Amino acid sequence: TTRECEHWIAKVGEIENQMKIIEHKYNAEKKCLHGWCPDIFSRIALGERVLEMINHIKDLHEQSKFEGGFVTDLPPARVEKQPIPTLTAKTSADCTLEKVVNSIRDGMTQKIGIWGMGGVGKTTVMQLLNNTSTDGVLTFF
Repeated sequence: TTRECEHWIAKVGEIENQMKIIEHKYNAEKKCLHGWCPDIFSRIALGERVLEMINHIKDLHEQSKFEGGFVTDLPPARVEKQPIPTLTAKTSADCTLEKVVNSIRDGMTQKIGIWGMGGVGKTTVMQLLNNTSTDGVLTFF
């Protein structure tokens, strides 16, 4: 949960405790002793305290609309190596990968697009790039 949410939950706990105290006081005062019922002034004070608590509860309810949400985002998923066919000779996929890596490292390139007909090795290039990036040399963010 976010800190804002945790703080709100703590406030709700405080209000719950205060309401239990008020309820206990009400239950203790509602009993009559030898025909004498509770003092009207203490009942008025108790009623005012209840109204005050109701206003606190309304405020807490309004504060429950968290702008950032209830939980923080998960960190980005870890890049995992993908199985690719082993390449013995330098292929066009290796040449394309080298161009892509150089473009990423130069810092000037903002977007890279890899396209082509089916079967030319786009997926292989991306898998090679994915596996190359796990060594910590390439940063995409």
